Amino acid sequence: MKYAYPDQLGRVILQAFGEVLGREGLSRVVFQAGWDTGLRALPAEGWGADISFETLASLECAIDEVYGMQTGRGLSQRAGRLSLRQGLCTLARHPRATRELSAIRVLPLSRRITRGAELLSGLLNRYTDQHVQIERKNDHLLWINELCPHCWGRETHDPCCHMAIGSLQEGLAWISGGKHFLVEETACRARGDPACTFSFRLSPFSQ
Repeated sequence: MKYAYPDQLGRVILQAFGEVLGREGLSRVVFQAGWDTGLRALPAEGWGADISFETLASLECAIDEVYGMQTGRGLSQRAGRLSLRQGLCTLARHPRATRELSAIRVLPLSRRITRGAELLSGLLNRYTDQHVQIERKNDHLLWINELCPHCWGRETHDPCCHMAIGSLQEGLAWISGGKHFLVEETACRARGDPACTFSFRLSPFSQ
């Protein structure tokens, strides 16, 4: 079975990488990833599932190869933060999502984080082929993705879903009103784990 992103969200991701890398940098990465079509055009707008997990994973892998693991990690995290920000703007076109996202902003912080994570995971499960679950472990939340597009088909020694970390950091900042949270990937399908798991505390750095 081919797992995919809807093309509109795929556009958001490609645009985020383009802004972070610049057009020349993105072209180098696309060439390294071996995309046959190059970067002549972004996918057409719509909600058809046209951008596969393999395609997105190959992009992140190519960034690590072109820029090195350390720099590539930082670039992917920046793109993740930007794509989440732009994705929220895209979702703002959907009245139901807007109402749900607005409602959580008035909750106490720990409840806001939990409810926000549940809502964001639900949106991904609804609009993409990802399968995200949220679990609480003491004062941490676990974001567990059994079908992760960021490392799909990859084999690595260390967790490599850097874009997902950036997206979660940005989502937590938005939900909390600008506070900063440490997000760690504690398990990754690329190194043989059954799911990609991200852990973060219910309180930000300053608390």
